[in-house]
This record gives sequence, C-alpha cells and structure tokens, in this order.
Amino acid sequence: IKLLFGKKYFIDNNDDSKEVGFDINAGDLTVHDGRLWHRVKQSPLFGEASRRRVMYVPIITGKYKPKHENSKTPFYHKFTGKVHH
Repeated sequence: IKLLFGKKYFIDNNDDSKEVGFDINAGDLTVHDGRLWHRVKQSPLFGEASRRRVMYVPIITGKYKPKHENSKTPFYHKFTGKVHH
C-alpha cells in the first residue's frame, strides 16, 4: 500500500526535504542498499564529469527464483507509462 501512496519510485525525482544527498567524488567507493537508490535526482554536471561506474552485487535473501519468458511483470511497472508521460 505504501508503494501506491508514497513516492513514485523510478519516476519521481522531485526534491524531497526528507532525503539526503551525498557528494561522491571520482574514485570513491559507495556501498548501499539498491532499494534506496531509485530516486536519483538529475545531476547538475554534464558530459565526462557526470559519468558513473556501477558494479551490481546481488545479495540473495531467499530461495533462488530466476526469471523466464513467462515471468509476470510486477504490477507497479504497468503504471509507469500512465504516470510518467
């Protein structure tokens, strides 16, 4: 329910007074829970200065459930076209 009435993850990158920003410099390593990182504000930097390198390391917390061609799309992804455009 919070997903429906809270922030629009993956879509809403408006300012939020409750959020915290980090100044990450070239060469810095940041480790974070990916669920917290889906509301990325537009960078004020452009071109080479705005580039990031990302390494994804999954943390397995349950039984392995690989996706396949018949896997269902999460219901909230079906609304992004209506909300985003």
